[in-house]
Amino acid sequence: ISNLMTERTDLYQIQVTGKEITRHTPRERQKVYLYAPIMAEISARVLADTFHDNFLRFTDTESVNFWQSAETPDTINAQPVYLQADGTLKTDAAAQSISPVFGVIFDEEAAGYTVFNEETNVTPLNAKGRYWNVFMSFNLRYWNDFTEKGVVLLLD
Repeated sequence: ISNLMTERTDLYQIQVTGKEITRHTPRERQKVYLYAPIMAEISARVLADTFHDNFLRFTDTESVNFWQSAETPDTINAQPVYLQADGTLKTDAAAQSISPVFGVIFDEEAAGYTVFNEETNVTPLNAKGRYWNVFMSFNLRYWNDFTEKGVVLLLD
C-alpha cells in the first residue's frame, strides 16, 4: 500500500470535484501510525532474525497506544461525512465502528493544524512579592484535505 501511494493515481483518496485528481505521496512525506500493543506482540513473538524494523524506517513511523479512547483502544467510531463538489457535506446514514485497527498511513498534507492568535501577556509587577505572571494563549485550527491519500489498516 505504501508503494502504491507513491504512484500518481487516484487510489486511496476522495474525488470531491467529480474530476479525476491524481496525487502521489513520496515515502518521505508519508505518516505511519501503528497500534503499539500489536507492534510489541510482533517484536516479542517473532524471531529477531526474521523481523527487521528497518523496513519501517523509510517513513515517519510512530506507535499509538489507542486511537480514540483508552477504554476501547483498537476501535475507531466515526460518522462519515464527505465534502461534495458544490461545497456541501454529505453524511452517511449509519455511524461506523471499526475494529481492530492496526494502523493508518496518510500524506502529511492530509491532516494537520494551524496555530493562530498566539500571544504572550505579562501582568503588572507585584511590588511586595517582586514577581509578575506571564500568560501564553493561542488557538488551533484543525484541517483535512480529502484529496490527499490516506489508508486505515485493519486486522480482520
